[in-house]
Amino acid sequence: GGEGHARRRARGLTAVVSMRSAHESMRPAERPADYRVVGEPASLRARQGASMQAQFTQVRLFVPVGSLGAGVRADEVEAAIERGFDVMAMDAGSTDSGAAYLATGTSKNNRSAVKADLLLAMGAQARTGAKLIVGTAGQAGGDANVDWTVEIVREIAREKGYRPRIAVIYSEQTQATIKAKLAAGKVQPLAPLGPLDEATIEACDHIVALMGPEPYVAALDQGADIIIGGRSTDPAVLAAFPIWKGAP
Repeated sequence: GGEGHARRRARGLTAVVSMRSAHESMRPAERPADYRVVGEPASLRARQGASMQAQFTQVRLFVPVGSLGAGVRADEVEAAIERGFDVMAMDAGSTDSGAAYLATGTSKNNRSAVKADLLLAMGAQARTGAKLIVGTAGQAGGDANVDWTVEIVREIAREKGYRPRIAVIYSEQTQATIKAKLAAGKVQPLAPLGPLDEATIEACDHIVALMGPEPYVAALDQGADIIIGGRSTDPAVLAAFPIWKGAP
């Protein structure tokens, strides 16, 4: 199971944003009380408004690496700090490696590699105050993948004494949610596949919705310093901060 994240498209799904401090524990049994659900958001254009767009000048965006865990370079981080930036944003996964990482909740990049990259990125965040955004955490962006990444983030925060506000965005969907969307005619097949059926939904261990920038913008609105997100489009993590700042 798990191929739903790569091959299906559904409208009107939800993302879940959980805001916590760096030193709060995250116990799955307590999650519902901590969740803030972001449903079908209003148009980002409507959110920005003409006056906000008129005030926009520029945003300096730093992408430390193409995939978290692939190897952030300390010299490049230092060069970026010298030049100045407002936000660091990077992807952490791909569908290119297949659905196994979603089905098993594991990461293609090992823990030590991901931690090494986050040590550099979080160090830069602490020094500069810039936002840090990571999408499709843990390779596939499922809830287990996100939790695995957040555990590393909190471990680093404890070890280094950092106290960022961390937003955690989950994108997994229940089978019931997808079945309801299917019944309402809101699931469309992506070619060359044919129509989705309930048997395929029931065969999936994990299903994730593909997020755009809206949940990230919501997290920035709530004051997040670091955002760790579930399955997201590649442009979402790059576009979120500029949109939040009013980019036209």
